[in-house]
Amino acid sequence: IGGAVELPTLVNIIAQEIGRPVIDETGLKGRYDFAVNGNVTKDTLPTVLHEQLGLTLEPTTAAFE
Repeated sequence: IGGAVELPTLVNIIAQEIGRPVIDETGLKGRYDFAVNGNVTKDTLPTVLHEQLGLTLEPTTAAFE
């Protein structure tokens, strides 16, 4: 995905890929190097994020502007 990426940037990339809003609830600050191995599709993205980056997408209902 990239080097020296802040979580809000990663969240925006994920939201664009899945076509839904994504809310960052990690509380992580700073910049991170992310690399995802293999061919990632909209259907496989949640699994890849969990298995390779330790991040979980959880469906929820939230109010936002």
